[in-house]
Amino acid sequence: MRGAETGAPVPARSTATVESTVTEEMSEEIAKVSATSLVSGTFNRMNDDRLDAIDSSLVEALSEDGRATYQELGKRIGLSPTATADRVRRLHRSGVITGYRAIIDPDRLGRTVEATIDVRLVNGADRELFSAVLRRQPAIVEAIHVTGHYDYILRVFCTGTVELDHLLSVLKQDGQVVESTTRLLLHRISGLNQMGASFENNPPRPLA
Repeated sequence: MRGAETGAPVPARSTATVESTVTEEMSEEIAKVSATSLVSGTFNRMNDDRLDAIDSSLVEALSEDGRATYQELGKRIGLSPTATADRVRRLHRSGVITGYRAIIDPDRLGRTVEATIDVRLVNGADRELFSAVLRRQPAIVEAIHVTGHYDYILRVFCTGTVELDHLLSVLKQDGQVVESTTRLLLHRISGLNQMGASFENNPPRPLA
């Protein structure tokens, strides 16, 4: 094979060289496409996990009234009942909404004293035993493992100071508690984010 102007022979590229070059170029393009798809897919999945403005409004509405109909919810968020129902089902599937419950007035049940109890356990305490003691006390509605000087914060609803005093005795005698601080809850400030009352770990994590 000769050049068009000089007539000098032009070295021919072997078939193997051409195929190797093509293969390398294709591999580079495939790698670029794969990397782009991976980034795009990750970005889309991140976006899918986020609530848009309508979902956020829907969650807020349900946290205020979990028995609202799809029609009522749709009027609030500007969607049809069918579209609203689809969104609620998607929020259930994604785990954003984990369930519904009744809100009970503890005073009507005779539990008029609400308090928090900070407790510190003896060194080397059996956390399973401590958890079992808490579960036997109907006045204890929440127990949270925390950082700092104390080990746990307990939230309790008691029928009176007599039950509260008995509960403190049980914690020290049977629950391996060596130090506690009790605070009576007097008043809540209204007008705060209503969704706070709906936050929950579901399923509940082990106490210990």
